[in-house]
Amino acid sequence: MYYDITAIKDRMSICDACDSLGITRKRSGSNFSIPCPNPAHYEHKHDNCFVFPSSGRFHCFSCGVSGDLIGLIMTYRGYSFADAVEYAAEMSGCGVTITERKKKDILRFITSEECEFLGIRNEPVYSISAIADCHLSDAEIGNKNGNWDTDGSSFAFLECVIPNPLRLLWEKDPKSYKELIRNKAYERIGVYKQIGKGLKVDVSEHLKKAADLFMGFGGMYDSRKEECIEYL
Repeated sequence: MYYDITAIKDRMSICDACDSLGITRKRSGSNFSIPCPNPAHYEHKHDNCFVFPSSGRFHCFSCGVSGDLIGLIMTYRGYSFADAVEYAAEMSGCGVTITERKKKDILRFITSEECEFLGIRNEPVYSISAIADCHLSDAEIGNKNGNWDTDGSSFAFLECVIPNPLRLLWEKDPKSYKELIRNKAYERIGVYKQIGKGLKVDVSEHLKKAADLFMGFGGMYDSRKEECIEYL
């Protein structure tokens, strides 16, 4: 699979990478201090390691580790270069070829049953709009399912349809679509844990279903994965 690292860096800054990884940043002038991401460096103080947004790099003045956002991911997660690039591509929502990205994103749209399980609306939204028109006759108003206002102005009520919001999100913003699924799945895990504990019933099947959805939509790159993976 091909990844465009330049495109990834254009879309995702090293500060974004810190936030995605859960690394705390503290402003220090025009730069940021962070706990050193090097697992071999046990003195995790904010005055040792710094992120430089202008150059897109980080450097620890204590242990000497440094690099760009890919190097930060490799160091903090222990990933290989290829895995770090894939992580950055996923988090930035870019970096793969158009054909590969299209296949990856349109291949999986959750079913109606899964939507119901997660409590996600998966249908068009209908709304009613009132349009004032003083020239409509009583008959025309009746035909348009209208009514008279108190000031004598006639109103025609028209039904408007907003396309399925979930499908629009899936088509326009795959990253947010996946995040929505993960958030809802994570919520369901919490709900069924409480149900199982409170009612003393077996909810393992529901927990596994929620965990499957969580991991299937980018959960491997989510900091909450350890809380979900145990149910698989």
